[in-house]
Amino acid sequence: MKLLTRVAGAALAATLATGLLTQLAEAAPAAERRVAFKATLKASTAQPVSGDALVLSGKVTPAKKGTVVVLQKYIDETWSTLTRVKTNSHGTFRYADHPKRVGERKYRAVIPAAGKSKRGKSASVPVTVYQWRSLQKINARTFTETFPQSQVTMNGTSYAPAWVAGIEGATGSVDWNVLRKCIQLDARFGNNDEADLGSVATVSVLKDGASAYTETFGLGESAERTVDISDAFRLAFSWTSTPAGGARATLAEAEVLCSF
Repeated sequence: MKLLTRVAGAALAATLATGLLTQLAEAAPAAERRVAFKATLKASTAQPVSGDALVLSGKVTPAKKGTVVVLQKYIDETWSTLTRVKTNSHGTFRYADHPKRVGERKYRAVIPAAGKSKRGKSASVPVTVYQWRSLQKINARTFTETFPQSQVTMNGTSYAPAWVAGIEGATGSVDWNVLRKCIQLDARFGNNDEADLGSVATVSVLKDGASAYTETFGLGESAERTVDISDAFRLAFSWTSTPAGGARATLAEAEVLCSF
């Protein structure tokens, strides 16, 4: 009787073990299917210029050739599909966008569910698109003894348009509110050909009152300069003339790189 009980117990244990193994075997594929794709994404620059190439690249794991990647952009509080690409055998992908609309946006990579992997996505990547604008087309806030001019000459070469010092006074300035949305100023600075012999113009670019650039020029002298104006709320061009009224300080062909 004890032997029969032991045999029955062993049979029951074997049955339960078999059932447990079967359940585990059936559950394993389901568990594998619950693993989501992982993805990374990066942009070649966080401050592209409108129309220029912005390269988006990343990697998907598990790495496999042909995995579909949906690249999306976030504008006006809405995600929309930019394009679809596929990974190479290393799981990497690459795409060159050419954004034209200026302002802030985000990108992300979304990997649809496939095979044993659930849908996955990358972290979003913020980007601000900039464009070059003539400073002459941005309304000046105030100007003192400094006036817009359609064209000037410096050392016999014409430049247009320009802001030029008036014929009176020892100092002057003009300023603009750029609202911390511009990062670079490209311009030609100088003392134009209408200045007096022996005069000296000292010109400056100010960011919220602090000097970002200063240089001195004699009659007809000029130089093209690039000035970092990142984080400036107010941008100003100021000048001094030695002697008073003798120099013709000039800001010519000025362009700013802005996100508006």
